[in-house]
Amino acid sequence: MGFLERSLEMLFNTIKYNGLYIFLSLLFPLMFYKLDAGREIVLFLLNDKQQYNISLIAFSFSLISLAIWCIPVLAIDYFKIVTDGKVDKNELFEKLDNNYNGTIQESVTPSNNKTITPQIPVKYLSIFPWIIFVSTMAVVFYNNKALFFVGIICCVAPIVLVNILIKRNVTKLRNIFWEKETKKWVFFYSISGFFIIYLLLPFLFRNYDQHRFALILYYILGFVMHYSFIYLYDLIRKLEIDDPLDSAAQQGKPLAFNYQSARLIHVGVIVSVIVLLVVFYIYNQKANLGEFNPIVVSVAISCFLILGFEFFISSQILIVNMVGNDTLKLKLYKFAVIIGSVVLLYAYFFSSFNNHLIRKENIVNYEKTDYDRLKLEDYFQKWYDEKNTDLNNNQKDSVFTVYLVSGQGGGSRAGAWFLMNMLYMDAKNASFYDHVFSISTVSGSSSGANMYYAMHQLGTVVNPNRQQYDETTKKTDSITYNKIKNFTKNIYNRNYLNSGIFGLILNDFSVDALTNSFFNERKDRNYTLQKEELKAFEESYFRLYPTGMQQEKNASRKQTMINDSLAKIKTIRNYFEGDFLSIYKNNYSNPLFFLNTTIIDDGTKGIFSPVKMGFSMFRDLYGDYRMCNASDNYALPMVACVNQSQAFPMMNAYSYLHGSGRLGDGGMYENSGTETTLEIYKTLRKYCDEKKIKVEFVLLNLMNSKINGRQNNDFSKASYLNTLSAMANNPFFGHEFIAYEKLKNEITNPTDFISIIPENKYTLTRMLSAATIDSLFKNITVKNKTISDNALNKISRGYKSSSETDSAAIDGNLTKVFIQYSGQVGLATRLKQNLTKKGYKVQALDFVPSENSINSVRYFHDEDEGLAKRLKYEVKLQTKRNVEVENFGKIYPFVPKKQIEVWLAE
Repeated sequence: MGFLERSLEMLFNTIKYNGLYIFLSLLFPLMFYKLDAGREIVLFLLNDKQQYNISLIAFSFSLISLAIWCIPVLAIDYFKIVTDGKVDKNELFEKLDNNYNGTIQESVTPSNNKTITPQIPVKYLSIFPWIIFVSTMAVVFYNNKALFFVGIICCVAPIVLVNILIKRNVTKLRNIFWEKETKKWVFFYSISGFFIIYLLLPFLFRNYDQHRFALILYYILGFVMHYSFIYLYDLIRKLEIDDPLDSAAQQGKPLAFNYQSARLIHVGVIVSVIVLLVVFYIYNQKANLGEFNPIVVSVAISCFLILGFEFFISSQILIVNMVGNDTLKLKLYKFAVIIGSVVLLYAYFFSSFNNHLIRKENIVNYEKTDYDRLKLEDYFQKWYDEKNTDLNNNQKDSVFTVYLVSGQGGGSRAGAWFLMNMLYMDAKNASFYDHVFSISTVSGSSSGANMYYAMHQLGTVVNPNRQQYDETTKKTDSITYNKIKNFTKNIYNRNYLNSGIFGLILNDFSVDALTNSFFNERKDRNYTLQKEELKAFEESYFRLYPTGMQQEKNASRKQTMINDSLAKIKTIRNYFEGDFLSIYKNNYSNPLFFLNTTIIDDGTKGIFSPVKMGFSMFRDLYGDYRMCNASDNYALPMVACVNQSQAFPMMNAYSYLHGSGRLGDGGMYENSGTETTLEIYKTLRKYCDEKKIKVEFVLLNLMNSKINGRQNNDFSKASYLNTLSAMANNPFFGHEFIAYEKLKNEITNPTDFISIIPENKYTLTRMLSAATIDSLFKNITVKNKTISDNALNKISRGYKSSSETDSAAIDGNLTKVFIQYSGQVGLATRLKQNLTKKGYKVQALDFVPSENSINSVRYFHDEDEGLAKRLKYEVKLQTKRNVEVENFGKIYPFVPKKQIEVWLAE
């Protein structure tokens, strides 16, 4: 019972004296875990040229460990300056030393016989961040959650070993360092030198994807070195003080080494953190802060918060208590420190110095009428006339296919998923864009859609590569789409977290708030993200389509290349930073872009719309902006509207739009984008019926996670947090599911409701690793290929004629056969020739890199089972291999009848 009582007392005292420091040191690891970003952050270390980040992470963890552990010596100087107090520095230092280095057992200081309350020694608390990080790395690298606890054990074991070794050698250490300050300084500086060498170790390897275990060992070595230094340093500097026979110690006069070395450590930590923050600010101004791993930025910010709170608040109150607050001056000083802290916290959380006004840009030649918008029906009529009329003014299709696209929210995952899907369908059918009438997006998919629009403003489509595959002496071309993956990877294999973190904690509240006040600017973390996405697109575009000017020797051609590149840069920036409506002025070729947001003030939905919102029940944000005279001569940039649609809580500010209110992430109201698409569809369906316009509306839903609806939830205890849980889940399991199902139920032909959803679960974050993007892309080109093909089939040449044919016929000529192969092309070619001779309508061969080792024939409707079995016989006869017949109707219910797929494994 006594042990339990002492343990609880120790835990209570630890939380009492160090709880805030523990919280600040674990704040960002906990935030990343809650935002499900930890996996991508760790995987980023496996990218090329990450050695500097690996070293900086070790350096930042050392800084935060020292910030938690070190004695705030400079706080004594600050106290003396502010209060003009005549106190002895050495005496105050000793008192602080006793307070900051608690002991597990209750003890008495030898100098003044004061009791030290038992608590967990700070040297143990200082390595918490290291241990959590190392354990998380093990889980992510080897995809096993049990390794978290294994990692903790592997971290604790060396610490126990170090404790045992040092305790066994206390006598030897005493003999070496007793009253020998020169040796103590040699030890101090030697450890510093070893740590510098340690920071250079990551440069031994060029790529850590093949050396993951070495990376884990590197960080284990780091915190063992750090802990060993703290333990040995505390031991050797207190050899004389803890000796009751030492008269100098009994008089409370520590040796010069103790004070000077502690001061040097404190100064070193403060200077290092300030230098890092200055570097971060410079990089942030250039939209380059993402080059640092979020762990480095977040840990440095945590250090700043710990040091700042300790320097200006906790240590000042502690020193006043130590000195004795019996004078009026000290009482007023303590009161001022407390009041100042409360005012600062209030300003930060409830009355920010930064107003967070939505960005606007000057318009040189402004005419208010240039920004008038059409009704939805009027724009559709003009768009339809342009798209479905040839050069001779004849109608192209008797029944015109119209895609209404919805994009689900989900951070960079959503952006990458949306962009790759749209570019993939562009590449497979060049007329796809001409059939897309509207795109309604939320949150991260708004970013992906923005990149997609930007590509089309340049008149560019990412064409597939053609690669050759060998088969004995014969060669043939097979289409791949790696350009799409690489282009997307260049945009989203980036770190967009840092600018949000840096702005949230420091920059928005300080430097940007000041510059906004003095220079009438509108800068904050939103502005930085807009610059980052613009920069990402420019770099990715020119990486995909390099100018070649560096290799060009002819001056005239080189100048032409330069002029062409400058023109493209101007087009890109005019699109991103030009007015939201600019691409629609006297132009009906672009799909309508509907950006869904949430109005924070009243919890309703607002939409940035290129057409008048008379068809909708939701707030017309662009209309509100243009109704206000303050908007005259100012553009509302496209990238600012996109940003407000993806203004994720905490990572973005809720910008104020005059006339509407503060705008947040659209996913906080409804996360699929389908609610707006439903309003568009119902309005256009009615209009086309009235005008007798023959169109087939195809609702294409690019969902990056599964839509979950009503579930039989297990019993859980009643909690005061139930209300918060309901509020958090409502946009996703409430509004999103209902909107999605309503749209689905509105369609009479199930093949016109097409959803493309990845099979795997992916992290919701603004930082995607290359491995995650590769996996997403494989979901598109392999696992969801059937869905994409059927979406594009709606605009294929033979679709309309075959749809009008008698559906009861089972003639082979009406049976479409898709052959997907992952092995030898010759085998697939021979099978295609054989089936074509027998009357089957075999489509172009498709090479699909696949891990599937089963040859199969897939059908999607029960009445096609017999047809699939007959095809099985043909495939088996031709390939001399076992073939299985599989029913994929439940997975892909919208695939047309009499469509069969043949999958040939390697």
